[in-house]
Amino acid sequence: MSTKESQKALKEAIEELSAARETAKLKAHLFSLDAKRAWEDLEREFTDLRQKIEAQGEQVVETSAASARDLARSIRKLVEKQL
Repeated sequence: MSTKESQKALKEAIEELSAARETAKLKAHLFSLDAKRAWEDLEREFTDLRQKIEAQGEQVVETSAASARDLARSIRKLVEKQL
């Protein structure tokens, strides 16, 4: 995958992750206590991933895109299970 394609994939993955996160934040008040704890863990993962991407940049583009997609799926699953 070229650098340009990798950067595009990462951008799309981050947008997907951000959208899932915003949806979850809006609905978090409806979560059970266990789900709120799971949400807090996912929020930490989101922050850690964002910092990693900013710190390492292009070096981790492909890995970060996959991680962002995985985290977005986890967030969406949490929301679906709670609502």
